[in-house]
Amino acid sequence: LRKEWSVLLSERELLSQERADLLVKEESIEREKHIMSDERGPNDVLDLNIGGQLICAVKRSTMCLEEHSALASFFSGRWDQSLDRDAAGRILVDFSPDIFMPLVNFLRQKRIEDPSAPVEPPDVAPENLASFKRMLTYYGILDTVWPRPEGRWEAAWGQIEIGDDARVLTVNAQLDASYHAAAFNVLRLDRQTLPTWSFIVSKTRPDAPWYFDSFAVGLVRAGDQNRPLQWKSTEADLLLNLSGKIFQDASILSTDLQGTMPAEKRSFEVVIQQDKDRIVMMLDGHRRLTSRISSDISGCACCILVAVTYPWIQIHLPPEGQEKQHRVPSTR
Repeated sequence: LRKEWSVLLSERELLSQERADLLVKEESIEREKHIMSDERGPNDVLDLNIGGQLICAVKRSTMCLEEHSALASFFSGRWDQSLDRDAAGRILVDFSPDIFMPLVNFLRQKRIEDPSAPVEPPDVAPENLASFKRMLTYYGILDTVWPRPEGRWEAAWGQIEIGDDARVLTVNAQLDASYHAAAFNVLRLDRQTLPTWSFIVSKTRPDAPWYFDSFAVGLVRAGDQNRPLQWKSTEADLLLNLSGKIFQDASILSTDLQGTMPAEKRSFEVVIQQDKDRIVMMLDGHRRLTSRISSDISGCACCILVAVTYPWIQIHLPPEGQEKQHRVPSTR
């Protein structure tokens, strides 16, 4: 009996300890829920201590203008309890006023921006420009202040060659694999207006045939390419080639398109549109290929992804200022 009583006491102590641990966890969860549900309004005024040199009051909505940026997350209110503060309770921003205040004033103007008259980038002293851009990159809003020119290529994977004017791309070698190099274009296809996007595909070798895998196109969400160094894309993001299908037997991919696209044809125009839940591709305004797109991008503004297989294939954007307006027939 004495032994059994000892065992019962031990189990009781263990249960009491587990109950105490559980209460501590519940209290921690409740505190976290309280913090997360403690909603801050967009017109809240934030008191900022800028580098210990300047006190600034600014609306929360101004600092959260770029919703998906690190800057917006920082000032969203969710992390207010963990932000560094000075003795007066003001949020401490560890950048000098010369670096941080041009951003604040830019965002203030951006809130009331007229789309027909975009806000100019802030006037930053030349000696501070590198530090300013470094801070913008840290906050994830470099492209907000200096938008990259639309209609230009940026490398996605492989040894893609992009021309000096960032408007022509090709590959400099032929490998065994199809689509071994690719680039995306920063021009966004907006789902609300259904605009189209075009480029010219040409051959540098007149005698070279056209193959199904000469090039392929795909879509990625516009938000995914805001930070190209961190952007991960694969062949799985490709949707259409000259046969209309990406994943095929290698012998099919390398089929000569002599019947439908003779080798004498040196170039043709490709027009792309994201239409409802499909991507549509027109070749010289006639041949129409479509592919269904995944649900996670079907409702989003997207960027075009283009992959190239053969070194004699070149992809050209129209000369700046000469882009055509197209309308691809609806798929339904």
